[in-house]
Amino acid sequence: EDGNASIAGELGAKYNAIEQAREAEPLFGYQADPKIRTLLQRLRAAVARPQNIVEVQWSLGQIASGAEKIDAKSPYRARAFSEAAAICLNPKKKLDSKIGSIAEGYLRKAIDLHERALETKIGETSETSLEVVHFRDLQSDILLLADYYAKNKETAKQEELLKRGLAVAERLLGENHPALAGPLRQLANYYYGVNNKDQIKRLAEGAAKDDSRLDAAIALGEREMAIYEKAFGASDPILLNTV
Repeated sequence: EDGNASIAGELGAKYNAIEQAREAEPLFGYQADPKIRTLLQRLRAAVARPQNIVEVQWSLGQIASGAEKIDAKSPYRARAFSEAAAICLNPKKKLDSKIGSIAEGYLRKAIDLHERALETKIGETSETSLEVVHFRDLQSDILLLADYYAKNKETAKQEELLKRGLAVAERLLGENHPALAGPLRQLANYYYGVNNKDQIKRLAEGAAKDDSRLDAAIALGEREMAIYEKAFGASDPILLNTV
């Protein structure tokens, strides 16, 4: 609100140029739709003027219509939905609750698309592949939607979604792959902090009864550590945050 609009405009133009150049290159045979890019820019501008809900809704509808024409296996189809949702769920903008509901639906659509595209197990995740692109996008979308549920105090939906993310990762990677650390940590963080900011202190003081959520968080953390130790050794710095 109080920044330098001129510099911001220059940086925004550079950012868009880089994005357009990147999207001009095929991604495993799939090409980004420049019309979707233009519509996302229009949505971003409409969200900056939250009083213009009609413009926001129109842009969302056009993005959805364009995305439905993209091949279901293309990551750009799911990205159209998730990027539109991310713009609407920007924490600095307060939009109509109807827009939040649409954004939730778009994220669920993106998650479903990524999951359907991941029909087989992922091989070496150190090698770039279309499956890895879908998997990383899926994790990002799950985090965004889980955060939305957390802010709206819809903890049951948040838990269900994080469990789903872990289950998908286990199906694709097996139960001992280092890339499981992210979904394990996210679910552990949920159990550690859900609805009870001072849970540890109150348990230590005997002022609260453990409802098993803390045990669940610890078990997930221990599993994360065991996976890392097996993959990298017990003294690798990657274990630091887990410890």
